[in-house]
Amino acid sequence: MPTTWWRCEPRRLDRDLREVGECFSELTWVSHGAGGWVGRLPVWPFERPAPPGLDVLTSGTGLDMELHYGHAYPAAVPSILPRDPEPDFEARTHHRWHVLGDGSLCLLAQPAQWTGASPWSNCCSRRPAGGLSTR
Repeated sequence: MPTTWWRCEPRRLDRDLREVGECFSELTWVSHGAGGWVGRLPVWPFERPAPPGLDVLTSGTGLDMELHYGHAYPAAVPSILPRDPEPDFEARTHHRWHVLGDGSLCLLAQPAQWTGASPWSNCCSRRPAGGLSTR
């Protein structure tokens, strides 16, 4: 069985637990496999105003998701898999929706945006950092 990334990088785990907990209070850490998070993301986690009609479109409910780290995290970007709503087959076959073929969400415009220095929460949080843009 591979050694989990957080045994090799305990300070990174502590930082991710703290920062994800601050930004996404409805997520719960799970330690099976390489670890990850489950729960519901906020509808609009950004400081800028939400688009008109967003609450109607989402029914005021954020994405229910699972985030999976790989054993290569933080060198490799984690995967976010929607649980509710789950992308259907058609959404998985059109890249314009930012849904990959396995149903996970595309987090970055360019792979080079992921350096491993910043937590994944910067991809979808109020606080831009580490070169990742939320705008």
